[in-house]
Amino acid sequence: MNLYVMVGGQGRRLGQDKPGLLVGDYTILAQILRVVRGLFDAVYLVGGDGERARGLGLHHLVDARKDAGPLGGIAAALRHAHSEPAFIMAGDMPFVSRPLIRHMLDAAHGLKEDALVPCHGGYVEPLFAIYRPTCLPAIKALMAAQRRKVTAFYDDISWKDVPEEVIRAYGHPRVLFFNVNTPADRDLTHRLAGPHHRGVLRSGRSVPVFCVTGWSGVGKTHWLSRLITAYRSKGLQVAAVKHAVGGFRFDRFGTDTAHFAASGAAAVAVTGPQGWALMERCAASLDDIIARLDGVDVVIGEGFSGETWPKVEVVVDPTSLRTPTALGFVGRGPRANAPFPYFSEDQLPGLVAHLNLILEIENGGDTPC
Repeated sequence: MNLYVMVGGQGRRLGQDKPGLLVGDYTILAQILRVVRGLFDAVYLVGGDGERARGLGLHHLVDARKDAGPLGGIAAALRHAHSEPAFIMAGDMPFVSRPLIRHMLDAAHGLKEDALVPCHGGYVEPLFAIYRPTCLPAIKALMAAQRRKVTAFYDDISWKDVPEEVIRAYGHPRVLFFNVNTPADRDLTHRLAGPHHRGVLRSGRSVPVFCVTGWSGVGKTHWLSRLITAYRSKGLQVAAVKHAVGGFRFDRFGTDTAHFAASGAAAVAVTGPQGWALMERCAASLDDIIARLDGVDVVIGEGFSGETWPKVEVVVDPTSLRTPTALGFVGRGPRANAPFPYFSEDQLPGLVAHLNLILEIENGGDTPC
């Protein structure tokens, strides 16, 4: 199957070229191309003057009709695809998920309907969908009637949905299908995409780091423990670091190591068959602690709200946030007024996938790094 990326938009509301917008270390289009590498037989850019495609060494298609909006691009793609299905994707989606694309490609095998389209919250995603060329007559009829609404031809075709419960296993729907139209969208994209502060282990390898934050008593330890279990189930090694703002006791009262510390030892270590531990009497940032670690794939801190690490906030009262700029918000149960992107108790896999996507945590090679 070929991928057809729509790049013909003018970006008038944004005031700049959308596929060329720099997000993190890459433009949106470059990030899309990194994510889809190796998944498709060929990648075509649809719309525009073709200069972008030539610069990237990609194929280019002209819109079937210049004044038809995205419909003109879809028509050009389906006409080119002949009898084969085509994956249609907008060129201004900075958070496309490789695992979700793979799921859709698998689901399209033996597809009897004319289209496979993600659906969530009463919305469909016509520019992240798989279409068969059998859609062409309905699209041509719309263009002839000078109708530009992308989904207007859906009444005249058969289509199958990718349901929301499936989509949420790959992240937050509004993030996965987010497209950049306005300056506010651009600002949100930069907040989510970073670049984000990463930790450097003793070996010099950098790893993704995020902290679970929130007001006292909201359940940070519960969520951090669940995240550790989720990452371990994927074969990843996790380091967890607690920020004890009020201090902590070096060891259980009466033990030998507690006596050593009470005697004034600057550092106390204990080792045994199950592992070893080191306690030092010195202030340390999370960076300092990570620099002593090795052999882990991700570091999760509890607290550290005053440091610059990416954060996930546990929400009880959405009107009283500790970290309004967090990468994600979590809580027990759905809340319509919760900040975006929000994950409830039963959406932990989606939260992990969201963090993988945003922080580029390696997961079986599915997340490009």
